Amino acid sequence: MKKRKFTIDKQKFSKAVISFLVIMSLITILCNFAFGDTISKEKDYVTVIVSSGDTLWEIASKYNTNGDVRKKIDDIIKFNNLNNSKLTLNQRIKVPIE
Repeated sequence: MKKRKFTIDKQKFSKAVISFLVIMSLITILCNFAFGDTISKEKDYVTVIVSSGDTLWEIASKYNTNGDVRKKIDDIIKFNNLNNSKLTLNQRIKVPIE
């Protein structure tokens, strides 16, 4: 009995690998599209205890990294489900950080 030599067709193998990578990329893109909102809401944050005279503008300015304080204020309001920008003494608010 003669032993058969195992050979791999390089062209077929390359096509299979490329097909696999394309499929995995599409799955990743679709998952990001479908679940992107829930993933992006899981941000790191710092908890700030409001002191006398503190305003959202001051707090947002302190933790702002993108240059637009108004955007940071909106982020804080949404992150804490606040109805307005009024703060109370000793209130704990979470400030999202990047």
